Amino acid sequence: MLWLIFAIIPAVGDGLSNIIDGHLSNNKFHNPWVLLFYSGIMELLFLPFVLLYRLPAIFSFKIMLFFPIIAFLDFLTLIFYYKALKEDDTSIVASLFSLGKIFVPVLAFFVVGERLSPLQYLAFFVIIFSSTLLTASSSGGKIKFNKSLLLMFLSSLVHSIEGVIYKYVLESVDWVSGFVYVTLFSILGFIIIAIIKNKEVKKQFNTFKTNFNLVIFNSSIAFIASLSSVIAFSLAPITLVKGIFATQPFFVIIFTYFLSKYFKTNYKEKMDKGNLIKKLVIFTVMCVALIFVIE
Repeated sequence: MLWLIFAIIPAVGDGLSNIIDGHLSNNKFHNPWVLLFYSGIMELLFLPFVLLYRLPAIFSFKIMLFFPIIAFLDFLTLIFYYKALKEDDTSIVASLFSLGKIFVPVLAFFVVGERLSPLQYLAFFVIIFSSTLLTASSSGGKIKFNKSLLLMFLSSLVHSIEGVIYKYVLESVDWVSGFVYVTLFSILGFIIIAIIKNKEVKKQFNTFKTNFNLVIFNSSIAFIASLSSVIAFSLAPITLVKGIFATQPFFVIIFTYFLSKYFKTNYKEKMDKGNLIKKLVIFTVMCVALIFVIE
């Protein structure tokens, strides 16, 4: 069950990181590309700690080609995600990552041949359906969904494809090499962003300096979560790992409650009694389904 520990770490870590992302995206950095640049650069500062553990190996050209693809897909995932944070509650945005998980079992079956039991698939879809209900609202007898639905559909779909490709690569490489090479290719992406968005990056540099402690704290959490997820992918079927990730919104609610109670900061999260009960009921259903997923 070691994989379960490494799968829970990203769910908890990203839950806290989601809240900070929402705060930075809505109140500090108005351009998602600029936020991606500064956050990504801070994450790179932690890479030497992984290199101290083990250096990456050299692989065939075919395998090496996958690393820039994974890095690019990760960029797209984050851009759609940052934009969605401007449209809806942080916990709801986090839950919408489950939309893309519909494609994970299908992609994992065709790419790496993973199979789960029918009960596990059923529980997995209960988690997805429960998460999707969070975005629904009724007006004039019609069910409507927030704009975040489309943005997070794209984000989660790209993220799912990225995860399956990552899992495929990890069948041939160790997790250290996989993580390091993807991170190194991300550097190229950050350089491209700095060139294309040069004016915006310079314009918001003072914002970055003012919020440096928060950005680097958030980046450290994101780095640990990302590293743990790669280890989890190397130890267990991607469908199970992604199923654990689906509990992330539950931790968003918990962290938001305590942060809003002790820190006077505007977090994009509806915490009134009605919305809170709705979210907690749906998250409870997700947790019950999760028990069947991991058995």
